[in-house]
Amino acid sequence: MKANSPKLPSFTEVYRCLEEHGPALVKSRRGTNYEVWAERRKDQPAIVGYPRTGAVVIHSDCWGDDKTCDGTWAGGILRGDPSIYDWFAEKSRRK
Repeated sequence: MKANSPKLPSFTEVYRCLEEHGPALVKSRRGTNYEVWAERRKDQPAIVGYPRTGAVVIHSDCWGDDKTCDGTWAGGILRGDPSIYDWFAEKSRRK
């Protein structure tokens, strides 16, 4: 499932799938590997990607955007190969 697909999953759908089936392993187009988890950050649900160092925190208000609400690049998680959308599509088919 690519980012320009007409029916992308919602933040809530992916968050719940990560809670049930996570973590997700995704890879950016540049080759960075991310382990992605559903977490609570500052008492809000967040989808958090962990590359080798640091973290990319995605909240519902910046879901699908190339940059998160705190200005961190999230495109590697959202538009990589495989992306979080690809992971979600695979896990959703198994139900």
